[in-house]
Amino acid sequence: MASAVEVPNCEAITGNPDFYGLGIRIGVYLQWVTAWINLLVEPLSAQSVYDVNSVFVFAILLATMVASFANVPTIEPVETHILLQFALGFFVTTLSTFGMRLHFLRPDSVAELGVQLKELMRVVGSSLKNPFSLVVGLKLFFGRVNLPLNAFSNLKPYHLSWSGVFWRTATACMLAAVNIWLWFASQPNYRLPGQNCDPPFIFMFSKQQLSGPIVVFCKAVSIMIAVVVFPPFWVLLHLSMRLLHYMVLVLYRDLLHYMMPQVPQRLRKPIDRIDSSLNGFRVNSLPQFGAQLNFLDFLSKPSSETFRLSDLLKLIVYLGRGKDRKERVDDAQADIRRGSTQTRANNLTRRICILWNIFIVLSIAWFILSVELTIKWNNINGVNSIDSAGQLIPFVIGGISTAQVLKKVILLSLAQKYDDWADTTVDISMDLYGNQERFKIRTRTTIENEDQEGLNPTKHDTWH
Repeated sequence: MASAVEVPNCEAITGNPDFYGLGIRIGVYLQWVTAWINLLVEPLSAQSVYDVNSVFVFAILLATMVASFANVPTIEPVETHILLQFALGFFVTTLSTFGMRLHFLRPDSVAELGVQLKELMRVVGSSLKNPFSLVVGLKLFFGRVNLPLNAFSNLKPYHLSWSGVFWRTATACMLAAVNIWLWFASQPNYRLPGQNCDPPFIFMFSKQQLSGPIVVFCKAVSIMIAVVVFPPFWVLLHLSMRLLHYMVLVLYRDLLHYMMPQVPQRLRKPIDRIDSSLNGFRVNSLPQFGAQLNFLDFLSKPSSETFRLSDLLKLIVYLGRGKDRKERVDDAQADIRRGSTQTRANNLTRRICILWNIFIVLSIAWFILSVELTIKWNNINGVNSIDSAGQLIPFVIGGISTAQVLKKVILLSLAQKYDDWADTTVDISMDLYGNQERFKIRTRTTIENEDQEGLNPTKHDTWH
């Protein structure tokens, strides 16, 4: 009677400490915590926090791709999973593509987001008329419906740049692509080619082996992530390519006017005759012919009658940096936001804010458990000590970032308690020969007393 063939157990994995050693893991965990606290106490620092973390995620993904896509992979699929847990942990906990999660950190921002979403639904509903119609659904699928993208832009915090949104969305697409590759292109047992041992283990609320329903669930999640991140990236990429197209057209137009000044005048008369003859027919019935005529019409006009290169450069500056302050263009939208910011946060917004911060804390704990238990259950050796410069650098960066965030929290707390801190200064003088020092702290009260007693006649020269 034939017995079932027993699948051998794989030997212990010799991990790569330069990818996910103890120092690197602690540095990543500290980055998650410090980024969350930093955004919680100072939301206006989101641009710099997102820039640093997105570069960190990009570096992790790039190293993962180089090691995994090589002809002879240097890391196993379970190690790729660990590195993707790092990258996914940033996006789930603190790193946002569009920045909407910043609204959930404080109750006032939650209330403002609710008003913005209602306004967005009103604008989109008026554009689609009947959003549940089959005809509208087909038009949306084939891209025949014009949606007001400026209505969506109001959801983005004003201090975040559009170039940062595009960069983080592209990084998220990069993560989704590598994640799909891991779950669909790896060996059936999720081992390196030639290894016929049993599949590895991962953390999914408990110890789970990569086989059966767990693999199906991971594949479904990878597809869901791709469905969420790819459409916004496609829209932003299309808009970026359109901006580049306009830049090329303007440069070509300016160069043509500079090299051959007589060409615009020669084009103007034939175009006017064609326009008067067609009388709008080209726009409705001949779109390709109309586009060509529009291009010739653009070349025939001087820069003073159309948009100029300086206009595009101003647009690039606007997209490349966030605003220093809120500037409202539409008066109606300004009134809506002004009214929402003056409204006190009710109990619902406070609960949403508290639940969101609890979710972030639980997510950080989830990804830490996922990484550490995956390393333990798969017997990955050589990654539980800090014995190389590659691990020491991110560990030191994470530790210093933690100290800086704690300093910021302490200073903000003291500044709220002592609101006259801006009027405090220190007089320090030192006698190099007599080793005598003078250390005098001057506050608003002491300065006012000196003014009343006439002891500070040169105050205005000293403090202004």
